[in-house]
Formats: sequence, C-alpha cells, structure tokens
Amino acid sequence: MAEALKSGYQPRSESDEFDHDLHGALKEHDEATVDACAILQLLRDKGLLEMIKDALGSMEKVMEVITEMLEREEAIRTIRNLTTLIKMLGSIEPDTLENIIKSLSPATDGLTAKKPPGLLHLLSQLTGSDTRRALEPIAAALQAAGRSIPRAPKDESTCATRHGA
Repeated sequence: MAEALKSGYQPRSESDEFDHDLHGALKEHDEATVDACAILQLLRDKGLLEMIKDALGSMEKVMEVITEMLEREEAIRTIRNLTTLIKMLGSIEPDTLENIIKSLSPATDGLTAKKPPGLLHLLSQLTGSDTRRALEPIAAALQAAGRSIPRAPKDESTCATRHGA
C-alpha cells in the first residue's frame, strides 16, 4: 500500500501573520513607534482620548442635533445671506477695500475723546467732494435696496397724505 507524503508545510493563522508583520514594522520604524506611543499617552493623560471616544459614541445624537438646527428656516436664511455677503465681498478689489480701511483708521482715532460735532459742522462736511464721492456708492446701494424691497399693497383708506405716497 502507498504511504502518505509528508510535507513540511504548516498553515499559518491570520494572527500569526499579523504578529509577524507587526514585529517587522516595529523593528523598521522603532523611533516613530515610540513617538506615537508618547503622543497617545499624552492624549490619554490630558483626557482627550476619553473625550474623543465619547464624541464618537454620541456622534449619532450630535448629527441629529446639527441636522435639526440646519433644517430651521433661520439657518437656511443665514447660510444664504452669508453666501451673498461673501460673493459681494469677493467682488470688491482687495486694494480698494484695504485703502478704505486704512483711511477710516485715522478718521476714527480719538473720536471718544472729542465733543460730538454740531449739525452745521456735519452738514458742512457733506458738501466736500471727498465726502460726496464716498456717499455716492452708499446712496446708490440704498436706492437699489429700496427698489428690491417689496411694496405693501396701497390701501387708500389708510393713506394719511393727500398725494398718497
């Protein structure tokens, strides 16, 4: 009768293979491994690992709260308004904005120490060409904003003036 062939092959388990790979990596990257362990120990000592673990454990609840907040009408309007504001700021040349900010700084220094100007002084400032140049885009923006605000339907019975404005 025939005899069974004997081989020297012994199957390795996955854990044996993992241990072999791990020991090889530890030998190859021994300094980095020590540094990583030191960082982990610091995180544990400061309580950050526990905090991260808790946050990961409550991630579902956190996402639920965030989703609930973002579904509110106020949040949607806020996000849309911020997007519009960012677009508007993006349309301004950085040099122009920087010059405006630089010119405002000296104009506002020491305002709290001064006595408020009188109405006539303020009106005289409005007649200056620089002031009018600065007011022109503000006035144009206010005019455009006024046009974009929906008008209330006119009700003749509540109109207090004779010309109905």
